[in-house]
Amino acid sequence: GPFCPVNTIQSEFITALVLLDRQPLQVRWFIGNSTGGVLGDIVQPEHSQMRLVIRTTYDPIANAVPGKKCYTFSIEDDVGDGLCCNRGNGTFQVYLGWEPVYVNNGEFGYGERIRFGRDCDQPVQVVDAVAATLELIYDNFPNQTTWHFEKADGTYLHGIDNSTVDPAGRVRIQEIVHWFPETPEDECLYFFILDSGGDGVCCDGDPNRVVSGANGRYDLFVNGTKVYGTVGRFGYGERIQFGRDCPFVVTPATVLSVTLNLGTLANETLWYIGDSSGALIGTVDRGTFGQNSALARQVVFDPVSGPNECYTFTIVDSAGDGMSGGSYSILVDQRTITTRPTASIGFGERVRFGNNCTQSPLQVFSGMAASFMLDFVYPPTVGARWMIETVDGEILFSSQSGGLYTNTTKLQALTEFLSLTTGPQVIMSETVYHFPDPSIPGDDCLFFTVVPGTGTVSHTASAESSIYLQPAPRTSLYFDLEVNGVSVTNYTGMMGWGQRIRFGNQVTCGGPFVTRGILLVLEIGLDRRANETSWSITDLTTNEVVASVPAGFYSGVSGAVTETIPAYTETEYRLDVFDSGGDGICCSNGQGYYLLYQDDSVVSSDVAANTPLTLLLQGDGTFGQSVSHVVNTTNPLVDPAVP
Repeated sequence: GPFCPVNTIQSEFITALVLLDRQPLQVRWFIGNSTGGVLGDIVQPEHSQMRLVIRTTYDPIANAVPGKKCYTFSIEDDVGDGLCCNRGNGTFQVYLGWEPVYVNNGEFGYGERIRFGRDCDQPVQVVDAVAATLELIYDNFPNQTTWHFEKADGTYLHGIDNSTVDPAGRVRIQEIVHWFPETPEDECLYFFILDSGGDGVCCDGDPNRVVSGANGRYDLFVNGTKVYGTVGRFGYGERIQFGRDCPFVVTPATVLSVTLNLGTLANETLWYIGDSSGALIGTVDRGTFGQNSALARQVVFDPVSGPNECYTFTIVDSAGDGMSGGSYSILVDQRTITTRPTASIGFGERVRFGNNCTQSPLQVFSGMAASFMLDFVYPPTVGARWMIETVDGEILFSSQSGGLYTNTTKLQALTEFLSLTTGPQVIMSETVYHFPDPSIPGDDCLFFTVVPGTGTVSHTASAESSIYLQPAPRTSLYFDLEVNGVSVTNYTGMMGWGQRIRFGNQVTCGGPFVTRGILLVLEIGLDRRANETSWSITDLTTNEVVASVPAGFYSGVSGAVTETIPAYTETEYRLDVFDSGGDGICCSNGQGYYLLYQDDSVVSSDVAANTPLTLLLQGDGTFGQSVSHVVNTTNPLVDPAVP
């Protein structure tokens, strides 16, 4: 109409037309996103549809598919003859809008993936499928056996859990999975098979004897060619690495188990099996606070690391008084490694065990319980974040983790804001458990960091270099830190740019020591290829990257961006700016720039409105692939104790 602006949107409607051969049950297909993730339905035709044309459609615009306009069509065939030859000649065609993007005469072996779209790196890309086939005969105890396929990046493809297998009698199965390797790493596939009875799929419960009629086996095939076969004597399990163009490797599994007698007050106890650093292995069952039973058992299968790796068992007691009359035993492949009483563990202990542990095959570390209580008072629109970390940077808890024992990175913990919607006051408390390693200097110390919302940054109209900070509203803070139930420090006052407190064992760690925060502000004027720009800021005192963004982070962004980075160590930082296109932030794609500022209110507890920032460095964006600058900041104030 005369008052309605014209807005033209190019069609992204995807259509696939598939003419089936005389064996339609052998083929399936689906429309996907750029990486092959399924959009819509997977089409599995019926036998009655032989020699018919099947139309499959998907509308990314109507379904609000996020990301760039790049899509895939994947088709798989179990036999490896596509839609052709002695079973009748079929075809398939793929359309984007009204335009045909790909036509196939039915000869595609085990499958093809077609990548297409206006935002793809190539107009049309074709990737051949590889098919892996499992032929498995279970033994007389099929409900003991679990198996699955994974890609090299850990993506789960297909598998069967033992709880879904009929426990009555032997079962013969054949399963086929397809994948579409695009890099040398993608060529490898992993097959995991585990048996809770410890005798593989053979031997009627005794791995040392063969029983007629009770033995199973399994074979693996790649594109119809057998690559591995076994009579089923694999103990607790094994992992097979194989593929079309991949080194063949067999790794035996290890079974780790713990039996526990928790004694009285079992509800105060948490435990789990982890790797050498204490990180939880997989998504296994573990003890949690509040369990009712005093007797427990945990079993973990590790089909990757093998029997000579290094593991940990962690047990904690929330009351800090151990477990009277309790004990636990750690076993590897049903062999007892150690048995320990629990009456004197205090807040907990961690046992590191395994033939590949660096210090010794068996080490015990006493636990330390660090508790914090936070009380913020500010408007609910303001964000705040906090974390507790070890001396080597392992994050035990953060405002983004939502729980204990997280692998959240420090950058995520300190740059993600916690949304506050419940009111102007937030009170919370948490306890984390740490197990200091005497071989690591300072490991009995922890760092508690709390950072407020950093407000907004704005320019004056007259000059690019005149930049001001409009701070977040005044933030009142109270916190109290405890170690093993004893308060070591507390603070009441304004937050400023945040605080970082080192605390821990009063005898060996000393302190507490408090470092008040400073704020770095980075502004980048992007060119027309913003997806090529990335950067990092490194603390040269600790050689730690305190903040960074990867290439592609600014995809679709235009103009200038401003990043605020809290910092706590003194003097020198290095700014690195990168451009993956090799032409800087300039020239034929538009002239960009970068500016790094520091706030002038380093130790102020209350930052005034429109505080001017000090310019530390500037660049015009002409630097090729990368440029580096080292800057000196004002030393943060370090107090021997909280004022």
